[in-house]
Amino acid sequence: QSPRAPPALSIDSMSDIEYTHWLQIERGATCMVVGSAGRTPTFVDTLHKARKRVDSCRPGPAQVDAVAGARATCDGMLERVKAALERIFLDADASGAKAADANARLQAVASESVANFAAIFLEYNALCERSILKPIETASARAPSTELSRDFALLKNTYGVERAFLCGALALPTEALSAVPPHASSALVVNLQRQRALIERIQTLSPPR
Repeated sequence: QSPRAPPALSIDSMSDIEYTHWLQIERGATCMVVGSAGRTPTFVDTLHKARKRVDSCRPGPAQVDAVAGARATCDGMLERVKAALERIFLDADASGAKAADANARLQAVASESVANFAAIFLEYNALCERSILKPIETASARAPSTELSRDFALLKNTYGVERAFLCGALALPTEALSAVPPHASSALVVNLQRQRALIERIQTLSPPR
């Protein structure tokens, strides 16, 4: 007997999918803004729009708190970097500081942006994964159709992880790319391995044609 087709998604399921989709977009935009130290207006505008779309999905209280925490982390990072840059330029104007001194301080800010990108990338990855797995905790988690839906969502998320990493890395100063922390790069490698495993699993769980 052929497996039955997965049941139609409920309104709640569709809401969870939409929320996760926009949260993944917010992840990429956040990485882009943090990587660029908030100095590219089009990136900042993209992030503001993504946040509004996430909020329009009316997430639950726990989701609201988690996202608010990640946003506060992001905004705090940007404020510190902006303040550091302003001090560098003000000091240079006031004292005529040597270019070498200013460059060294700018390099330190670039290094901070790299660390910030890695941290926010990992924080949003955890948020996105929880937003996928949480609804399934209340479903019949062992049902094949539920497992298949979950794995599709997790697979989609692995591609989002790649996009978010690229968005942040490409926004960083070129000379700072080599300073991306190993734990952020290794997370990308693990993500690629998981992507392959999910593809194989989905092929196994999918109903025969």
